Amino acid sequence: MAKLKQLFSIDVIRKIVLIYMLVQPIVDITTSFLVRAGMDVTFGVILRALFLAFMGCYAFFFYRGPKRKLVIAYLVAVIAFVAVQLVQLFAQGGMGVLFTNLKETIKVFYFPCVLVAFWALYREFGYLVSNRSLVAIGVFYTLTIFISFVTDTSFQSYNGNGYCGWFYAANEISSITLILSPLVCYYFTNKTAYTGLLESPWAKRVSRIALGAISVILMLFAGTYLATKAALLGIAVYLICFLLWSVFRLEITRDKLHLFRMSAAILMIAALVVLYLTSPVRQHLTERLPWFHYVQVQTGATAPPATTTAPATTKPTTTPQTTIAARPTTNAKIYRIANWLLSSRLSNSRSVLFQYAESGMVQKLTGLGYTMQPSYRYNVAIAVEMDFISVLYRHGIIGLLLFSAPFFSLLACALRRALKALKGCLASLLWCTSLYQTMIAFAVGFLIGHTFVAPAVSIYAICSLLRLLAETDRIYAEHKNALPPKK
Repeated sequence: MAKLKQLFSIDVIRKIVLIYMLVQPIVDITTSFLVRAGMDVTFGVILRALFLAFMGCYAFFFYRGPKRKLVIAYLVAVIAFVAVQLVQLFAQGGMGVLFTNLKETIKVFYFPCVLVAFWALYREFGYLVSNRSLVAIGVFYTLTIFISFVTDTSFQSYNGNGYCGWFYAANEISSITLILSPLVCYYFTNKTAYTGLLESPWAKRVSRIALGAISVILMLFAGTYLATKAALLGIAVYLICFLLWSVFRLEITRDKLHLFRMSAAILMIAALVVLYLTSPVRQHLTERLPWFHYVQVQTGATAPPATTTAPATTKPTTTPQTTIAARPTTNAKIYRIANWLLSSRLSNSRSVLFQYAESGMVQKLTGLGYTMQPSYRYNVAIAVEMDFISVLYRHGIIGLLLFSAPFFSLLACALRRALKALKGCLASLLWCTSLYQTMIAFAVGFLIGHTFVAPAVSIYAICSLLRLLAETDRIYAEHKNALPPKK
């Protein structure tokens, strides 16, 4: 027992978390090569499952901070739900179905469980993941993409229209780049960086500027050469907001720090424009996107739902054409536009929607799982890329509530407290950056996917939300201490 307590001491936990975070890019590259070699269970899957188990043990057995009973109750609820769903799927499909669903379920509930465990760490010991380590991780991700591009060893994305480095999924790397890029831009323009430039000798000043410029350019390079619309748009919106915020703060405070930030924002926007003009994402937006608009919106071409042949013993009670009231709306122009903007994510997942709509109450509550069952009439094994909708179909209403409750609860807590010190929060670039990272992660996860249900990405959404909460608590405490005592 003493050795276990030592294993879960704050010093050991801090080291494990730091090492785990720093090896993420290496894990993702290794996973990419193993998956391309045909391996189903990779080192990344095993490592993240072990980390999930470690953090779960800490939260369940060793956490002694506030709301301990609530944390334990949540983890018990997740374990009980997962067990019930897996038993149900095993009874219907056997061991193969159980294995596939177990692997995907771990990936999905990694996010809320690690989020709860990180919150417990924060409440007991403070925020542990430094901005410096996250910036180093983001720069390393994008550096490998740049090196692979220069050496012509990069895997291609979007049928050869983009470059995802040595990684496997361009959408996941796009989400990582999108979430970490704002922090990189903040880190090299914060007050510490500005003061360091002013106080450093000339040679060191040049090296600091070069390091910041190279780091930011690498992030912008990845945002454009991955050829994903989300990365480009998300980074561009942040830089515009950063520029407007700096102008506004300069007008109010006349502080030269904000003049420095405004100049940096202008240079970053200019660099993004130059990279965009020479990048694959420009071709994607100016050639492929209009072509898809013509095919999907103007002509209304959509793929029919994928069906599966039911066994002879299965007697369908209804036909798909009469049970799904939403089907006639798939030809509506608003649907075609949304489907076009979401890269056919709506039409591609129609078969899973149809099966979920035809399922009974038990399956609506617990979900369809990830594999075909004898009773299914439509193919549910295809990917549903929008995270929250995917969780609804795969794990039902109960699973969706368990999946999303920690995120929305902590976000609501941070925003509710921020409203009590709103002026201080809006004056903090770190708070605004953390809020943007959290909200853009939610937007990308909800509309595009590959964020909250991908452990490689969701860990950075967790860090963004916890930093937002920590910064909010810090500003609120300063605001509260500045108030005159009540008489």
